[in-house]
Amino acid sequence: MTRRAATTLITGLLLAGLAPAATLAHPGHDRRILGTVIRVAGDHLMVKDRQGRDHTIRIDGATRVLRDRKPVHADAIEEGLRVAVTAVTEDEALVARTIELGRAPTRKP
Repeated sequence: MTRRAATTLITGLLLAGLAPAATLAHPGHDRRILGTVIRVAGDHLMVKDRQGRDHTIRIDGATRVLRDRKPVHADAIEEGLRVAVTAVTEDEALVARTIELGRAPTRKP
């Protein structure tokens, strides 16, 4: 392999590897997180996504909580519920804009 081809290949691989990180790093862009609530606190919740990653998401006064597309109080968020969260990055933290509540997983008797 020529030196120029090797340099081009390495540069391409580096750029391809950095592209996903760059898109997540932009503040103010919506980010969609699907998963299960594993912890609920007064001002935040933790969600485990399908890949097994944990996300801590802040809840503020502008956060809308929906069940069946109808507004509900934030107290309706419980551990074990499936959720779809739309969040933005503010001050290096995820802040929920909408939290759509799904169903709790069915438990086998």
